[in-house]
Amino acid sequence: VKLNALQLLSPPNNATGLVNNDVELDWSDAPGAQSYEIQYDTSAAFSNPVTETSQDSYLFSYEMSLGIDKTYYWRVRAKAGGQTGAWVGPWKFTTVSDFITLLQPSNGAVNVNPINVYFDWTDIVQSNVNGFIQSYVYQIA
Repeated sequence: VKLNALQLLSPPNNATGLVNNDVELDWSDAPGAQSYEIQYDTSAAFSNPVTETSQDSYLFSYEMSLGIDKTYYWRVRAKAGGQTGAWVGPWKFTTVSDFITLLQPSNGAVNVNPINVYFDWTDIVQSNVNGFIQSYVYQIA
């Protein structure tokens, strides 16, 4: 049993712009593990963590819905029988709303040159390494 062999995979450490209602934590298998304990908190000291336990040895991810514009720290440890592995992590990430915010031109801007308008907005990043935003669609009326 190699309970300390797991690795955190996603979201990458220090990731920013994760959609608050679509965060998925992923880690690798710890050979021999029967379950995993997951903790996340807004404090790096884990002073008031949310603790969840996976009852499946084959489940290597945990989906959650979180607050907007907050930094979270997370860690995972494996369990088997009466043994508990060491915490792996913490890693951190920052959430955003699932709404896009227009940055430029500012809302209500006047005297904007229609020939040379530059549009900019906040990005939305998917937490899963396989999911990403491919394009944005905007309308001008």
